[in-house]
Amino acid sequence: MKTKTKIEIMKDVPIPPKRQRGRPPGSKYPFDRLEVGESFYVSGAKVKPASMASITSRQNRMLVPKKFTTRVTPKGTTIWRVE
Repeated sequence: MKTKTKIEIMKDVPIPPKRQRGRPPGSKYPFDRLEVGESFYVSGAKVKPASMASITSRQNRMLVPKKFTTRVTPKGTTIWRVE
C-alpha cells in the first residue's frame, strides 16, 4: 500500500537568485572592441573554424548594428569588423 507524502505549503519564502549556467555573458574574443576594418586572428589549434564561424554569427546578432565576417586559412581563422 502506498503512503501519501505530505507536502507543506509555505508563505513568504524568498526566491533565491538564478544560478548562472555556462559562460558568463560576453565573449572572450574582442568583438566589442573592434573598429571597422580591424581584425583579429584565432589559431586553428585553439578553435575549430566552424566554431569560430558560429561564434561570429552569434556576435552579429548580439552586437547590432556591428557586422563581422570570417575567413579560414590553413592555420586558423581571421575575423574582421565590416560595419
